[in-house]
Amino acid sequence: MQAERQGAVILIIGGSASGKSECAERCVTALGGARVYLATMEESGGESRSRIEKHRTQRAGRGFRTVECARGLEAAEIAPEEVVLLECLSNLVANEMFLPDGTVREAAVCEALLLQELRALRRRCRALVVVGNILTEEPVSPEPLTAQWLQLFSAVQNQLAAEAEAVYRVTAGIPERLK
Repeated sequence: MQAERQGAVILIIGGSASGKSECAERCVTALGGARVYLATMEESGGESRSRIEKHRTQRAGRGFRTVECARGLEAAEIAPEEVVLLECLSNLVANEMFLPDGTVREAAVCEALLLQELRALRRRCRALVVVGNILTEEPVSPEPLTAQWLQLFSAVQNQLAAEAEAVYRVTAGIPERLK
């Protein structure tokens, strides 16, 4: 897994507990240089706290600088020489769609905003490694807002995959290059 040019994007996808996060961390480490872990999960209780702690433990000692940025990627302080690991796209999409004040951003507006922010982020760093999901392997909710989020997430991840230099699918910790 390598970044061919400034601003290269590598998308790493997989189902829950597939090993995609560990794979992404190894990828960023292999790329060398300064590493940033761009954390998008907002702590909202026990389960999120547990996942955040798991990821902190997993990357301990690997030289990552952590930047917390649940939404508004333009605010993330990133240097041009840094390799950024964005963990994870599904959280970022949910955070941008479901705003803290309880409003729900329109999907088309949210999609345009997210793609603009992701493209700007990729131009600001040496390489961008994004962790995504394969949601067809997850339980489906009948809730209309969940269906809207799923459609939005899929549109953003598919566009990111189309623009990425490389896409990997991780199953049982084993990456398979799709692009």
